[in-house]
Amino acid sequence: MSGHGGTTGKVVTAASGIEIALWDAAGKILGVPVYQLLGSRYRDRVRISCDCHAGEAYSVDDSGFTEYADAEAYTPDAYAAEAERVVDMGFDAIKFDFDMESDNEPDPYNGRLTNAALDEKVAVVDAVRDAIGDEIDLAFDCHWDYTVESATRLARKLEPYDLLRLEDVVPPRETGHSVKSLGELRRP
Repeated sequence: MSGHGGTTGKVVTAASGIEIALWDAAGKILGVPVYQLLGSRYRDRVRISCDCHAGEAYSVDDSGFTEYADAEAYTPDAYAAEAERVVDMGFDAIKFDFDMESDNEPDPYNGRLTNAALDEKVAVVDAVRDAIGDEIDLAFDCHWDYTVESATRLARKLEPYDLLRLEDVVPPRETGHSVKSLGELRRP
């Protein structure tokens, strides 16, 4: 499997599970903690963030498949409400998915964001940032959905919101190589 299918979902989950089990088994056989096998302990505490997906617009059914809501569920208020709920749980770093129905208009395969889709994303970030303030780290996952041009437009519009990161903004194979694409994104 390659591309989206090989780097996400069940393939990566299965491979990661096998690797973790092998590290655990090696540690038990040798009678040492896994961190020792990996070089040493680096820290005593690890900060975690909460992946909020798309708030109530996203759910997983009993068989493990993602169920996406209708486009109307992807409102700035829905994202803001989920952000507040998660911050109230004690998280000081949160992440949302940027997958929205409007991304697929007019063409679900070209990766270009329309101006309306860009405005919708900015409205979501604005609502979330307003709901949680500036002290909470905020990130958004783009799931490799955008062209370099659209990702650049999106990143520039979101600069005032001091995001922790925009994750996976271009596909791994965009313009031949994702390192080249990321370099284009970073250019002023």
